Amino acid sequence: MSRKVEVPNDFVNITKCPKWYINREGEVWSVNKGGLLSPHQSGTGYKQLIYGRRGFRKKYYIHRLVAETFIGEIPEKHCVNHVDGNKLNNNVGNLEIVTQKQNNQHAIVTGLKKKWRGETHPHSKLTEEDVINIRRRKKNGESGASIARDYTVSAHTINDVYRGKSWKWLA
Repeated sequence: MSRKVEVPNDFVNITKCPKWYINREGEVWSVNKGGLLSPHQSGTGYKQLIYGRRGFRKKYYIHRLVAETFIGEIPEKHCVNHVDGNKLNNNVGNLEIVTQKQNNQHAIVTGLKKKWRGETHPHSKLTEEDVINIRRRKKNGESGASIARDYTVSAHTINDVYRGKSWKWLA
């Protein structure tokens, strides 16, 4: 005889996980367990749970489950942004569905993501001092090819630096 488990009133069924219910704060109730589940933190810092049935296992991020349940469908190439920047705050009021571009802009504005520029970029081959010297040498008539050899970059890169196409903030 199976027992009937009472799901708390403020929890809503998660369509893709029929044995789970979720509330607006991001707590997940399991019918099988008869109580709240304990999500773990993913390697990227988000709370997640693994749903499994009949040999099928899938990881679900809590913030996406909250957004899909209480905000609506997440369109393709869109993501769920944490408005306060806290990946662990999965309250529906802290979540919004945005494009990847909007999510990146939000992360830069809030200081969660560094805007790579100049020598702080991990792939930069030039320093600010190099750029100043390149512009001076090119202005004095030296060829882009000979300057490029000194810095082990292409002549195209030297011309972009000289014309201000790259490193444009550096006058």
